[in-house]
Amino acid sequence: MSVDGIRHGPRSDCRLTTQLAGGPILNDAFDPDHMKATQRLHDVGQSLWLDDIDRDLFATGSLQRYIDELSVTGLTSNPAIFDHAIKNNASYDDGIRAKLADGKSGAVIAAHAKEGIDVDTLAAQLQDEGAKSFVRSWRDLMGVIASKSAAKAG
Repeated sequence: MSVDGIRHGPRSDCRLTTQLAGGPILNDAFDPDHMKATQRLHDVGQSLWLDDIDRDLFATGSLQRYIDELSVTGLTSNPAIFDHAIKNNASYDDGIRAKLADGKSGAVIAAHAKEGIDVDTLAAQLQDEGAKSFVRSWRDLMGVIASKSAAKAG
């Protein structure tokens, strides 16, 4: 699986790609020489985050390897990543079938509809608000990185 330059799981090797402000792109694979580079990034305060979460990440031990061997310090996701993981990974199928079989998902949607809540409209609104919030956060982060880079250069 590959999202934002990160591949993991039993189907591929791990590759983490990060771009530092004004610096080179660093590609790390599970190779001792490359792992030193991610540790150096960690040691100077750069947080390495995975933006690709699915069940295999936990079930295969990949997450622990990323933490131990690549100095990964965080996880993040968004609805598009979960959508991709659920559509493209059979490990979710049994759980989804079980939830559908218990009949509760329809009851929850019906309860929302009874209260006048259009679930599709609500989902679209939450997605739009989430995207706008991400853009604001990203711009703030880029501003902080630019100011710190300028301070170190000056």
